[in-house]
Amino acid sequence: MTATPIHDSITAWPARDRDPSTSHAAVPDRPTVALVQARILATLDQHGPATHDEIHDWYTLRHGYVSEQNIRTRTSELHKTWRVVALDREGRTFSGRRAVRWAVRREQA
Repeated sequence: MTATPIHDSITAWPARDRDPSTSHAAVPDRPTVALVQARILATLDQHGPATHDEIHDWYTLRHGYVSEQNIRTRTSELHKTWRVVALDREGRTFSGRRAVRWAVRREQA
């Protein structure tokens, strides 16, 4: 992995120009986004492949509550920047449905 800060690679932020001012006010700042992303990477590195539900549970236990949507959004951003990969669909949601398991992307030798 490169030493580039996570937030430097994000090109699109959640609020668009045409969104109302309340959407712009709700957008997390870059340091907050980067912190949550770094914690997700650390969680996946420590616990191995995990579904969004599992990531959310481990994150909440260690760092306090964040919304499930926040975990999904930050994981999607990590996926778009090639930091995590969708490993398989062998995970399960809490309701028993199949779910993607996410893993830290390892550099190919």
